Amino acid sequence: MIDSSRVTGTRANGFEQLQFVPLQVITSLTCLGSTFQPIDVLPPFWRTVTLFNPVVHLVGGFRWSVCNLGGVSVGISRLRVLVSRPPA
Repeated sequence: MIDSSRVTGTRANGFEQLQFVPLQVITSLTCLGSTFQPIDVLPPFWRTVTLFNPVVHLVGGFRWSVCNLGGVSVGISRLRVLVSRPPA
């Protein structure tokens, strides 16, 4: 299996280009992952789209473990995190 960091490292001209994945991908997933606002305030279309984001389920599981409330079901969050986990 090809590691994305290895491909990025061989194609980058400088260390600034290595920050593409953390900056563009991870930050976008975090901002759209109900980190700063609950899912309930989103319009129905974006609420459905957001449920496909694995960060939503990580944040929901963390909120449930700390506050005993979250934006998504705990069972669905556990399943989603297990499914989206990379193979060992």
